[in-house]
Amino acid sequence: MSSSPTLGHLAKVLGMGKSTVQRALTGDPGCSPKTRERVLAMADKLGYRPDPVFASMGSRRRRKPLDEVPLAYLESYGPGEMRAGGSYFDPAAKRATALGYRVERINLREWEGTKDIWKVLHARGFAGVILGSIRGAHLPMLLRNEMFPVVCCGRTDTFPFNTVRPAIISGIHMAWRELLALGYRRIGAAVCRHDPEVEDDFSRRAAALACLADFHPKAECIPPLTTPFQDEEAFKKWVLKHRPEVVLGFSMRHYHALHRAGFRIPEDVGFASPHRDDSDSGIPLQISGLYQRPSLIAETAVNLIDQMIRHGERGVSQNPLTIMVGPLWVPGETLRKRPAGGP
Repeated sequence: MSSSPTLGHLAKVLGMGKSTVQRALTGDPGCSPKTRERVLAMADKLGYRPDPVFASMGSRRRRKPLDEVPLAYLESYGPGEMRAGGSYFDPAAKRATALGYRVERINLREWEGTKDIWKVLHARGFAGVILGSIRGAHLPMLLRNEMFPVVCCGRTDTFPFNTVRPAIISGIHMAWRELLALGYRRIGAAVCRHDPEVEDDFSRRAAALACLADFHPKAECIPPLTTPFQDEEAFKKWVLKHRPEVVLGFSMRHYHALHRAGFRIPEDVGFASPHRDDSDSGIPLQISGLYQRPSLIAETAVNLIDQMIRHGERGVSQNPLTIMVGPLWVPGETLRKRPAGGP
């Protein structure tokens, strides 16, 4: 026997056609798990090693028509609630189409009576699953997955699946250095928190405390605000007590609260957001801060799910990976260069 068996030899030993063996090796969703397991076991026994470039091209060439290879985009929101993480769906759908898929948006709140969502998704022919904005309450349901590759897109709760998300800690560090470069010294971080808390809340607090410790003498340190996002009264009391030169506000609520409290931006106090969004029509200025690049996050998530499908990865990961996408700094109009030693 050759030290490097061919695809044809592997197919002959298994008593299968070469196309069937190739589909099994590349994780084609049309190949049954039983056939795939048998092919992989024999390939390992014989020492078969496919050409990765050929395998990738072969998988794409045999892919079904677009309307027959759906990806499920799972999210969770109740009546009247906003679809959180909505900025990820459109670029994810666009990238999926370019790779030969289509994406169907599914609200888990409408499926809560379903005993096994994974069996339903399998019966409907889905090839993979992207998790959008889903809270930890759905974890028991998600842990029953044994059939699908899953990627979390922009997640804020920790699930045992591969994840693509914003680089929160390095982003706060970037924003802090930009504020220091403009001459701001008393930096107030209104990190706040969700209710119930999510992982990003911890990341924001940790980053703010690290920046205070690394960049400021004790006299300049303003304790980060950690009250719930919607507590505007607590935010106003914090601003009036500590009188920051600039607010690093993690919600557009903070921008509006400063205006309602009589502060002029940026004349009286500067403002920057680590999650800037120009879609708020009530803000006349371009917000300074971080652009989290949601399109790149979504596209990377789809690229990853495509890779997992082709390699036959399914179920809950024993060693889930997290890909961090760094943000971009946007100068905006809510900050100004402060004179050295001046107001």
